[in-house]
Amino acid sequence: CDLSADPELFMGPVGHCQSDTYRRMKKATRGKWERHSPKTNALWLHYLADCLLTLKEFPATAAQKHDIKGFRKRAVGYGSAAEALWDDMFVGVFKTGH
Repeated sequence: CDLSADPELFMGPVGHCQSDTYRRMKKATRGKWERHSPKTNALWLHYLADCLLTLKEFPATAAQKHDIKGFRKRAVGYGSAAEALWDDMFVGVFKTGH
């Protein structure tokens, strides 16, 4: 999907998570949307964590919300969603084996 065909996606206000995410994705892909760019998946995880914290209400302790806030900050720095799964927030969540 060539997001550059919709330039309005990148014109949203600075500080608006969705607009900022599209701009970060454009930078990560260097505007070449047809290429596989794992970084964009990590950027979407950042965006989803932001949505959870700012747009949704859900039962969570203060500590859990603190963990999500930390993940949101760190997710921008990950090179892929696979890398993000090794984040401290997920320790003990995933099990290996059968």
